Amino acid sequence: MAEKAAGLGIKRILVTPHVGRAFGTRPESPSRKIAVAIAQLQADLDQSGIEIRLIPGAELTLSSVDFVKRIIDEPWLTFGIKQRYLLVESPLNSWPEWADQILFELSLQGIIPIIAHPERLVDVQKDPDFLRPLVERGALLQITARSLVSSQREIKKACRELLKLGFVSVIASDAHTSRHMMTCEVESELTAIVGEVAAQQILVENPRAILAGDALMTSSPAPLRKKGLAHFFNRS
Repeated sequence: MAEKAAGLGIKRILVTPHVGRAFGTRPESPSRKIAVAIAQLQADLDQSGIEIRLIPGAELTLSSVDFVKRIIDEPWLTFGIKQRYLLVESPLNSWPEWADQILFELSLQGIIPIIAHPERLVDVQKDPDFLRPLVERGALLQITARSLVSSQREIKKACRELLKLGFVSVIASDAHTSRHMMTCEVESELTAIVGEVAAQQILVENPRAILAGDALMTSSPAPLRKKGLAHFFNRS
């Protein structure tokens, strides 16, 4: 994966292993081991001459009632120079009702949540405006690169709708293997949807600001679209 990224001109990778959900029967490793493991991998890359700088992070599942306490106790789960950003994901295919309160409590701690792959959520696929309240309160949305060219119609359509609404701040590879697409591999598809200026903001400027711990220069989301009569009346 690092060799592929380096070959595409990528210089830095934010590494975000899953935290808060198990894979198969293997117990989850303590999150304090993330930085150590990444440092070991960085040493291997350096020795191999692969010019990639790894930055430790995490992707947390919004599944615990003591979620905010955990972030306070384990501040290394956040990232950016000022440790102000946090990548989160839903534990379900829909958005859990308790998640809005968690994100609000995070904001009180000065933490900006980044919601991973919202295009997979059934709620968003049904209504792209579903996450508008969270976006307007400061949450960021991160879509996955391969979703833009997905063979799953619902995911691909949701991705494009979120982009057209101006809700998307960043795109990630979310790569688990070297077969997954890197962000720069969907630049042409992204540009076709949002234009060159917005595409570069999403691909380059916003990730750079996040890693620096700075605020994003984001534009206001598109106005709420009016619902047609079909949304209010059942067809006979």
